[in-house]
This record gives sequence, C-alpha cells and structure tokens, in this order.
Amino acid sequence: ARVAGNRIIDRLRRRAVRERELHLAQEGEGALAGLLPAVDDDPESFAVRKMLLAEIAAALDELPPDQRAVFVAHELEGVSFRELAARSGENVNTLLARKHYATRFLRARLRAAWDEWLLT
Repeated sequence: ARVAGNRIIDRLRRRAVRERELHLAQEGEGALAGLLPAVDDDPESFAVRKMLLAEIAAALDELPPDQRAVFVAHELEGVSFRELAARSGENVNTLLARKHYATRFLRARLRAAWDEWLLT
C-alpha cells in the first residue's frame, strides 16, 4: 500500500511538471510564479498530503485482491489491459469491469474521507 501511495505521488508530480512546462511555454515565466505555491515548505500542505496518502493506501487495502491488482497495474504501473489479459489469462472485459468497480469504490471511499476531513 505504501508503494502504491508513493507511485500516486510520483505520477502527480510528473503531471504537475508537464503542466508547468506547458504553462511556461504558453504564458511566460511571470504567469507561472502565481500558480506555484510552496507546498513543500507549508506544514499544512504536508499534513494534508500525508493524510490523503494514508487514506489512499487504506482504501486500496480495502479493495478485493483482484480489483486492487488490476487498478494498481493499470493506473500506477501503466500496464495496458491487453498486457494484463495476456499475463493473467483473463478476458479484457473482465479486467475492465474490475477496474470500474475498483474506481467506483475508491472514488466513494476517498470522497467520504475528504468530506470528513473538510468538516474537522
């Protein structure tokens, strides 16, 4: 679960870097400065990030093993459904359904955790 949380953070960081580079190319350096909060220096941001990672890890652990395996392989490791099907011998539609149920569960579970955090 910790590995999954770290992979999610890495993926989000890569996405943020690409978005920053695109924004720099489009608007110039001045526009970028206002979009980049110093989250690494902000204790509250660090605490929120840590809390969210713990919730993500807990939610992943709550998934049935077959759903968790498909979700982690596809979303965090970037394995295609075709490759997953070849590895597991499962039908692609079965794998798609497992990911769908996993995503639906994670969305509801993490939304509830987020709403609870906002109320405190």
